[in-house]
Amino acid sequence: MQHLKEIPKFKNEDEEADFWASHDTADYVDLSNLVEASFPNLKRAEGLIPLVLDGESAKELRELAEQLSIDLPDLAAQYVREGIQRNAHYAGH
Repeated sequence: MQHLKEIPKFKNEDEEADFWASHDTADYVDLSNLVEASFPNLKRAEGLIPLVLDGESAKELRELAEQLSIDLPDLAAQYVREGIQRNAHYAGH
């Protein structure tokens, strides 16, 4: 039997997301006992893409989100939309 590592306590969802992005779930959860589940009300994640930022940019974005009292993913999406609109304008679209 594999010895499982203890899942740490997280301060917030961002910290937890960062953790799971860089750690193997199998080291923390016994996957042999999984049961098939159905989530009929779960919304599809169409249109979602991963966004990878360097450490300094991620830190600055997180600090801005806190200062503006905006959820980090919402602020990141806002900046992406603004960049797309700005570049579409310059490209003549």
